Amino acid sequence: MNDWLRDATHPLRTLDPSDPDDSDLAPLRDIVGSARVVALGESMHRVHEFYSLRHRVIRYLVRELGFTAVVMESGFPEGLAVDDWVLGGPGSLDTVLSDGITYHMGKCAEMRDQLTWMRTYNSSHSRPVRFYGMDIPDSSASARPAILAGLSFLDTVDPSYAAVVRSSLLPLFSYLPTDRTGLAWAAPTLQAYMALPAAVRYEMTAKISEFVERVQAMRVVYSGQVDVVQRCLATGRHADAFLAAMA
Repeated sequence: MNDWLRDATHPLRTLDPSDPDDSDLAPLRDIVGSARVVALGESMHRVHEFYSLRHRVIRYLVRELGFTAVVMESGFPEGLAVDDWVLGGPGSLDTVLSDGITYHMGKCAEMRDQLTWMRTYNSSHSRPVRFYGMDIPDSSASARPAILAGLSFLDTVDPSYAAVVRSSLLPLFSYLPTDRTGLAWAAPTLQAYMALPAAVRYEMTAKISEFVERVQAMRVVYSGQVDVVQRCLATGRHADAFLAAMA
């Protein structure tokens, strides 16, 4: 695909995803062929041209080639709310962009346009296009969103254990700064983690692992959406391992 984009003999007509004429994207049909996954890279986040082209290509892949999922380098637990919204769920787009897209990529107008289009498309098609995050939670700054997602599930299937996690694990995240307005908010968050006493960091790792293993051991009893919850908690464990290695 990169070679095709660089080929001056087949210039893109526009980067505007709302333009109804997508005939210049027709070569994608042969490039994609029978592939079930199409990877779209970008050398820098939050760049207008990259996001506009990505949105335009996604529309073509969905409408013309039958693709049904958009997977983004964003937190997996947070992405569940985005998926719910594009499927017609309640809530405001502003909240979804702020809380559901990590690394502040939801601040980009292009992301607003893309999610709006996905929701509109899904409202009139029986085969919806879904949204998934593929990254660890909280912009790689903490495991807390994964733990909260797990607790939301446990409140229904195992409220007694949920109460234990709330009282023993959640308070360990009290070190997290509350100001997340800046694009670089993760930096002081990481510094705050590394300033924690080693015993506190080890306790956090142990309690996160205990939570993950408990859900795994009880998966048959819990049933329901336990697979999704296990994936959420796995990303929490990965985030904790990332932070532990950094410290």
